Amino acid sequence: MNEVLIKYCWYSYKTLSTGDLLLRNPGMTIKFTQIIAKAERIFIMGNGGSLATANHLALDWSKSSGKMVISLTGSESITANGNDNGFENIFVNQLACFGITKQDVIVLISASGNSPNIVKVLKQYPVNKFQVLGMTGNKGYLKSNTNVQLSVSSDDVQIIEDAHLCYGHVITNVLNALRKKSKPSF
Repeated sequence: MNEVLIKYCWYSYKTLSTGDLLLRNPGMTIKFTQIIAKAERIFIMGNGGSLATANHLALDWSKSSGKMVISLTGSESITANGNDNGFENIFVNQLACFGITKQDVIVLISASGNSPNIVKVLKQYPVNKFQVLGMTGNKGYLKSNTNVQLSVSSDDVQIIEDAHLCYGHVITNVLNALRKKSKPSF
């Protein structure tokens, strides 16, 4: 049991400490955060563990930025849309109802980068017409089809999901500092 704990913690540490976002390319985090800070509204979505991260970050980013951050992951919306229109359409249908504009930002979270409903958003809202940001893993359609993407150098879904939440909290602190012109609390 100890061996599993030690290996998981070591792999998490190794991934986060050498990740694309925090050390190798901090400019990507700043760019991601600046786009969010300038947005009229932010729409965030994901599936499974990424759904939970989307809900969590919607609250954090709303509080830290003062912006309207809307998570499209409510169970009633997902199940009703999925049942009536197909699961691959759950996000594009909600975005259409909100009347998304060029001043809005779409944030997509997917460990694999290939979730059919995430790919459908990317095809319906192309980066040459909309601000689309992504959080993903090593590969997948999402990684190469966003304006800015924060990728995690791992193939392990749990590690990727952990890193997405960590990266989201980094963005929360930067948004808070930008808004309040203050230093982070840590």
